[in-house]
Amino acid sequence: MNGQQPGQEQQPQQGSVMEREIMSAQQDQINSELFRLKLVTEETLKDIENNLRGVDWDAQRNKWHKVREPLMNDKGINAIMTNIVKPTVCKEIMLSHLEKQYIDNMAVQFEDNLADLMFANFDEFELKSKQNMNNITDWVGNMVYCALRRALKGGERTSLRGSEVREIMTQSSYSPQKSPGLFGGLFKK
Repeated sequence: MNGQQPGQEQQPQQGSVMEREIMSAQQDQINSELFRLKLVTEETLKDIENNLRGVDWDAQRNKWHKVREPLMNDKGINAIMTNIVKPTVCKEIMLSHLEKQYIDNMAVQFEDNLADLMFANFDEFELKSKQNMNNITDWVGNMVYCALRRALKGGERTSLRGSEVREIMTQSSYSPQKSPGLFGGLFKK
């Protein structure tokens, strides 16, 4: 049994100062990236817009590719994104402190506004069918609802604050101390 008594736990080896500093720097970089990603609503907005346009990212080819026909024309996509989606999925709302009932009401209002806009401009937006319109309302509504839930009871703000505190603690928790030297600091002035 690798030289240990039964019931004894193996103590982790302490890494060198350099290893701890590298790990700390890597953790700081990860925390900074998570912090940035939490603030960004652009990913959700891009996902919605690209889905409406019928395109998807091909990571192997490193480019966008068409997976199906767009669900409506550019005028419709731009109107929906500019007038309905972007004002709802924004950092100001994500960083708010909203109650569940308020989020639910916002989501219902969002879907009503989206359906009204598409219905009023059905021909102009070149929507394919009423069923297609219902599907768009459902999945865009679901994505927006999930984005709004980030503001539930200030969750996004609290999460960011927690990341910031962890990042500050990570940066300040380790401060290398000088070794007292060969004689243990006996000859201090």
